[in-house]
Amino acid sequence: MTAYFFYSTGRCGTQWLTRHLAAAMGGTAEVVHEPIGMGWAPRLALRHGDLGALRREMPQVDRHLDHICAGVASGRHYVETGWPALGWYPYLSELLGAEFRWIHIVRHPLFVAASLQTHRYYDETRTDDLPALGALTPCDPGVLRSDLGPDWAHLSAFEKCLFQWLEINAYGIELACQPSLAPLLRVRFEDLFGEDNNALAQVHTGMGLSAPGARAAVFDQYRLPGINPLRAESAALWSRVGALAGELGYELPEVPGEGLLGVWWHYAPIHRGARGLARAKLMWRATRRWLGSARR
Repeated sequence: MTAYFFYSTGRCGTQWLTRHLAAAMGGTAEVVHEPIGMGWAPRLALRHGDLGALRREMPQVDRHLDHICAGVASGRHYVETGWPALGWYPYLSELLGAEFRWIHIVRHPLFVAASLQTHRYYDETRTDDLPALGALTPCDPGVLRSDLGPDWAHLSAFEKCLFQWLEINAYGIELACQPSLAPLLRVRFEDLFGEDNNALAQVHTGMGLSAPGARAAVFDQYRLPGINPLRAESAALWSRVGALAGELGYELPEVPGEGLLGVWWHYAPIHRGARGLARAKLMWRATRRWLGSARR
């Protein structure tokens, strides 16, 4: 039996995928979405030099890994979707060997960052475990772009979410370059939820499942409307995100901030009635003013 993990930045449709795969695999698999959440401590685990030692310091991770191994040994597949486990992939590969497989889901950076911002990533008022354990910063020992540290305090929340996208996908590509950690496949969110079922069929084939049937309605328990205009001014961050986006088949304008209006409009709250329309118009005008000042 196999333990399948779906690697992503978050906000890539993995909640829906969990429901879909649970229905497709039935009793042959345990299919879960972020079962221990920030318990995986991605900020600590990312490129950690001794994950075995870190496991011994984290009882929740230790119990969860034992649970995964026991399930696979009993003859049942295990499927975990969601992003927090990403730092543990090298250890999972050592622990499970050929029984560990993973699939990399990617999505356009601007839409990921906009969605993360609506979920208050990098909001200093948050009181849960995300700031301490999940939201990456240039000061974390495992990140690549520590050179962005001096500018961190001046970056907008949206730019910090772009940093999260950058670091997570850079690590996914790094893992994929290691022969022992090559993923089953890399699939684009836009294709996974496109008009045809080709990308989903690739996932099914990679996992040894029969062809997918009619796609169920999209499910997102945490869908929220956007409430803030998006702001991006750091040329250094923008160029790095643009370069990696290009590797993954996406395009960004050369100028920071260009193209954000369409992303913002996608996530803006759309309400019924005159009150909602008036609010939308006010947000539109504010965004136009920002775009005008950003170009000067």
